[in-house]
Amino acid sequence: MTTHRRRHSRTKPRDHERADRRAALDVLLARAQRGRLSAAEARLLREYVEQERRSADESRKANEGTTRTLAHHRAAADAVVRELEGDLAEARQRAADAEEQLTAYRAVFGPDTLAVYRAAGKQVAAVRALLPTAPRPRLGLPNTLAYANGLHDAYDAVRDALAQH
Repeated sequence: MTTHRRRHSRTKPRDHERADRRAALDVLLARAQRGRLSAAEARLLREYVEQERRSADESRKANEGTTRTLAHHRAAADAVVRELEGDLAEARQRAADAEEQLTAYRAVFGPDTLAVYRAAGKQVAAVRALLPTAPRPRLGLPNTLAYANGLHDAYDAVRDALAQH
């Protein structure tokens, strides 16, 4: 019996042997079906069948390991998905709580409270920028000193008022 091997650059030699063995099995089974199998061909048929059984057993073992690994990875992925779903639910709850709190703040302070607060902050900064930073004068005419000291007292009073708020 002649066999024709097909060679492909990416196939393994074991794959070629299996293809050859299966082609021979087809021929031997056809001869056995017709009742024309010699004793040598029967031994060869038995040998090929045993090789196919061994190959099937090896494949089954390898698949069991792969199946176990796949189940492990699937369980790990499911755990991560459950954890992320929990995190998502928690984040949604925090967002709902923050929205509720914001609604309560708006009810108490009004809808534009933040804009008013920021505008007031800018006004305070503008007042602080207008206050002089020069020290009190120590020398000069009494009326001039009294006027300058009065201005500095007023500036200090404004600074104190701003510091309290």
